[in-house]
Amino acid sequence: MAARPARTRQHASLDWGYISGAVSLSPAGEDDWARANVNRPLTNGDRLWTDARARAEVQLGGATVRLGAQTSLSVLNLDDRITQLQLTQAL
Repeated sequence: MAARPARTRQHASLDWGYISGAVSLSPAGEDDWARANVNRPLTNGDRLWTDARARAEVQLGGATVRLGAQTSLSVLNLDDRITQLQLTQAL
């Protein structure tokens, strides 16, 4: 009997899909906030904030999370098996 080929694990990637207005990012382990950049992938511990009249989307595979104005979102756990996000404020 031939051995089955090992399955390759896919690594999760949480990416920006869209940013409009003042959207801020506090990278994991940092206390400071900076303007979010659509080209930077998100990782465990990152915190996101959309200001008044701002909007953003983050994408994971076929799923999209849309953030409206004055929303706070944290990336708690992101790997090839699970994605955990924490919504701490939203209008």
